[in-house]
Amino acid sequence: MTVQPVKKKRKRARCRVLCATDLVYRAVSASKDRKGMSFVPLKKELAGQGYDVELNVRYIKKSVKQLLANGSLVQMRGTGASGSYKVNKKVEKAKTGKSSAEMSSETEESEKAEDKRDQMIEVIIKKEEEEEEEEEALMRTHEICGAE
Repeated sequence: MTVQPVKKKRKRARCRVLCATDLVYRAVSASKDRKGMSFVPLKKELAGQGYDVELNVRYIKKSVKQLLANGSLVQMRGTGASGSYKVNKKVEKAKTGKSSAEMSSETEESEKAEDKRDQMIEVIIKKEEEEEEEEEALMRTHEICGAE
């Protein structure tokens, strides 16, 4: 009986970049520093929130560049992912040019959408973890069968 090696599935980077983009934007917007937030304090902030910074540095850099490109962040100093950046107030005002009643209903809808998206991300992460566990169990059974 021949045992075929189990192929590992490639994890999707898209979810990581989207998650990193959201986390980066929230961290920079939470910063009260007038000069903005540089990359090193940003990584420290994300690490404090429980995000594995060492494993996902490239996704953080991609998300910073993406946010700079679409205008959500403004670069105060430096180029690329280096330097310091803060939230673009002009983009926020342009997006929110509505009355307070419309704003409150819109924020409720956006919060609901964020909660739903967070739940979907959690489900995806759980499925990936379950798949990894199944693959590990399969690998163990193949090792046991091959050792006999």
